[in-house]
Amino acid sequence: MKANVYCVRNELTGGYEGLFLYRNSAVAARMLGQQAQRSNMDLNDIQLYEIGEFDMDTGVLTSGSKVPCPLLVSGPIEDEMTPVDHS
Repeated sequence: MKANVYCVRNELTGGYEGLFLYRNSAVAARMLGQQAQRSNMDLNDIQLYEIGEFDMDTGVLTSGSKVPCPLLVSGPIEDEMTPVDHS
């Protein structure tokens, strides 16, 4: 099974933080947008990027081009972040 790899750019510091695995950009944008909303973060202060792919069967990480993903906050807020369904 493969998952996309994402990171967040902190626009205030100019640095990149965290690596996250999600099935696709829509799930990543929603989950991280909701996490930012729960933390009372200004969505203008962060930017989500898809940066590669991770193959969970082989353990191989493949880098890709840095693709921005707009954060989403619509819908019910989840209780916790659930990166990837391993089933």
